[in-house]
Amino acid sequence: MGQLEVWHLFVITILNSLLECFTSPAEVSSVPRLLPPSMLLSGNAMSSSATRVAELAGLAVAGALIATIGIAWTILIDAGLFALSALIMSRVGYPEALTAANKGYKTSIEMDSLPSDKSSIFSEMAEAFHFLRKHALLLIVSILFAFVNFCLMPFNVLRTPYVIETLHAGAGGLSLLSGLMVGGMLLSGVWLTQRGANYRKSVLVISGIVMLGLSYAMTALPAYMTSFQLPVAAAFCLMMGMGIPLATTPLATYLMEVTPSEMLGRVYALQSMLVLSVAPLGSLVSGALADWMTMPVLFIVFGIMLAMSAGMLLFSKSFRSAL
Repeated sequence: MGQLEVWHLFVITILNSLLECFTSPAEVSSVPRLLPPSMLLSGNAMSSSATRVAELAGLAVAGALIATIGIAWTILIDAGLFALSALIMSRVGYPEALTAANKGYKTSIEMDSLPSDKSSIFSEMAEAFHFLRKHALLLIVSILFAFVNFCLMPFNVLRTPYVIETLHAGAGGLSLLSGLMVGGMLLSGVWLTQRGANYRKSVLVISGIVMLGLSYAMTALPAYMTSFQLPVAAAFCLMMGMGIPLATTPLATYLMEVTPSEMLGRVYALQSMLVLSVAPLGSLVSGALADWMTMPVLFIVFGIMLAMSAGMLLFSKSFRSAL
């Protein structure tokens, strides 16, 4: 309508983020209601791959639509697709047999953590925290997710100046790096769908974290090169993307395997809250360090920190025994 102002963007962004907080826990809770435990890893990998395909397609189509029909109509089409998605999801049927079987899969810790029939939102979150605290490995996983998110913040915050100042590229270079990261996630997700069940979850997680951290650190290499900076950075961004599903999909699958279905949504929501809470801190630290540390050195430091976090898992007896 030609009436858009900056404050509208802030309000709409807050509303979008608030509503998305309902979507993710519900999506995670739905997977074990649709699949038996033996298919959770492949199912999660397939879902992740489908999401990556949609992201790549969306990035390509959005640019074409904005160039041809404008931003306003593109946003309206996007909103219509969300409505169509909601309609399709409302038609999904959950097999009662799988739901009942998953409800029956409880350990003694989980039985102690089940919610009462009447509880407030605060007591339900307290029960979710109690479940995480009692389940040592899930607590370790939550801390690990938060640490990974913290370590990646310098790259997320400084990616644009990195592309401009280090790679001497413009918007095309930024799109290339983002697209290759998504493409790497797609390739890794497809591989997990086909072959992931042949490996222990612990092996996949540690391999993914090490690959993610080392390739993250190696994105500093183009700063010390005189040519081919963008192709080299693109190759390491592809490897970063490949490491993300390897590290996260087995852990998400384990969460679904050990958490009672009626608690999965709130446990995942609490875990997400813990992980996202470090994002502002990571952004603040990234900006402060960038004032007296060059971007390549910053990427090397945080990449190595991320890779070394895999050592914490190796020294965890519960991690080695459960995964």
